[in-house]
Amino acid sequence: MKAQQRMPRRAHRATDEIKRQVEGLASKGVPQQSIGALVGVSVPVLHREYRVELDRGMARANAVVMGHLFAHTKTNASAAIFWAKCRCDFREVAQVEVSGPQGGPVQIDVVSAVGALMAKLAADKAMTAIEGTAE
Repeated sequence: MKAQQRMPRRAHRATDEIKRQVEGLASKGVPQQSIGALVGVSVPVLHREYRVELDRGMARANAVVMGHLFAHTKTNASAAIFWAKCRCDFREVAQVEVSGPQGGPVQIDVVSAVGALMAKLAADKAMTAIEGTAE
């Protein structure tokens, strides 16, 4: 049995009209898969042919929504934070807290007599060298 040959797809041509349509849909928050279906292309082709229009439209949508949310931050700050995290790649900085055993304070030993310690180490090293040459 012979495998059926698929018909080659015709090449997609990006026109100015389609570019305006893609940018307009992206600026209204329409998902890229839906934009591709409306234009008649796959999502990879949409990305390849209309990357600038998608980015510009999404930036416009984010600016409009953030403007409205910013105007209402006194009454609903969590909505602005949610939108920023979901659509604007905003991430909160991770905070790391260090504590000692059983959650207690961290104990730090401070060596106050560093000079005396260094002199003792130098003397010990000199004695070891002298003992090594005496043998």
